[in-house]
Amino acid sequence: MTGRQARERLTESVTLRREIGFRPGEAAGLVALAYLSAETGDRAAALHHLDEAQSVAEGCGAKAVSGWIEHARTLIRS
Repeated sequence: MTGRQARERLTESVTLRREIGFRPGEAAGLVALAYLSAETGDRAAALHHLDEAQSVAEGCGAKAVSGWIEHARTLIRS
């Protein structure tokens, strides 16, 4: 699978999670998109996905996902 295909599938997954109202899953999917963006050299997009994930996670009380977000920020910024 190429990076483009992976991004398309992850984006579709996040969209589906939004549509069904699965907010913690949406936030988790955004973290996955952030990692993919970072791995493909798009640090700005990665940080944007993490900002969006944090907003979603805080809005629904997804504390575990919030921990994943902070860990991802640490890895992506280093």
